[in-house]
Amino acid sequence: MKRTDNFLLLLLLCSLSIFSCKKAEEPEPEEETQPEGIAIHATDVAAGGLISMTIRPDAKLKNLGAIGSGNNLGPIIQVDGGDVFCIALRSDGTVWAWGRNTHGQLGDSTTVDRSIPVQMHGLSNIISISAGLRHTLALKNDGTVWACGENDGAQLGDSTQTSRSIPVQVKQLTNVIAISAGVNHNLALKSDGTIWHWGGYYGTSNPAQLVPQFQVFGTPGEIIAISAGGSYSLFLKSDGTVWGWGHNTSGQLGTPAGGVGGVAQVPGISNVISIAAGGTHSIALKNDSTVWTWGSNIHGELGDGTTTSRHTPTQISGLTGIKEIDAGMLYHSIAVGYDEKVWTWGWNNGGQLGVSHTTLTERSTPYYVVE
Repeated sequence: MKRTDNFLLLLLLCSLSIFSCKKAEEPEPEEETQPEGIAIHATDVAAGGLISMTIRPDAKLKNLGAIGSGNNLGPIIQVDGGDVFCIALRSDGTVWAWGRNTHGQLGDSTTVDRSIPVQMHGLSNIISISAGLRHTLALKNDGTVWACGENDGAQLGDSTQTSRSIPVQVKQLTNVIAISAGVNHNLALKSDGTIWHWGGYYGTSNPAQLVPQFQVFGTPGEIIAISAGGSYSLFLKSDGTVWGWGHNTSGQLGTPAGGVGGVAQVPGISNVISIAAGGTHSIALKNDSTVWTWGSNIHGELGDGTTTSRHTPTQISGLTGIKEIDAGMLYHSIAVGYDEKVWTWGWNNGGQLGVSHTTLTERSTPYYVVE
């Protein structure tokens, strides 16, 4: 009888919520729903750290995240973003930059942050740009590469580790046809089919390379795209295969996580036409306009509805008709379709998904951005 009375008392106390009889439950995850509104339209996109950038059909900019858009720049043909700064290439071959400037990454001869775009000093006839974490690369039409910003990991390739607020020419590089800036290292593809890299690539186990060094050899036209990520690199061959090398902490090279890998093909994916290496996750666009991802997924950056990292390339369900992709260096991703809708997913700590970070902290499924 005593045991029964105690049991009834326990039930009564529970019903009155004086104390909990159940183990505390985990908070419910935020519900992912498509935001209401009119879809924004873009012809090209780029993912930085706390920002995403889009080129509108009128060749002006619309930024998502921590930095304003710089809408008065005029006809823009390429954009990119670093941690908290933006760069834009105009059709006249000049480069403009704004945002954080702690290491001179804006290239305006100062280290003053800028809320509106400023022109990079001494750069003209530029045909391509790329932003690292806190440094900037620019490719001239004569095949030379120029760099400014942080240089403690030899990101600028000028044989020093001194940061520069005015662009300097990267040494030992000529006849370059493509560039890619990673978090702290860089890649360049030359017209002879070779890939060159420099900067703080392998960390303390392999000192920073002060000037570019040869890494991968291909025949002219065999390697058609390069992408530098966190501490790893990807390249795309003309046969539609993806290759990579570097750190594989999260399976971003397409093999089980761990260690540092030499140059090898990413298994399980083919017919690829575009690639993007993020901080620790990878994205590929196939010739059927589908998007495939692998690597880190702690904030939903793989877009598969989970936060489980994996090394096997897997298609993002429901995301089709895509023409451009990019992977952010801080766990988010972006894509634009042939219908010009912009899709985002992953971490949203700076509003880079196109919605307020106070409303949504992360999203593991792609949704299109609305006004």
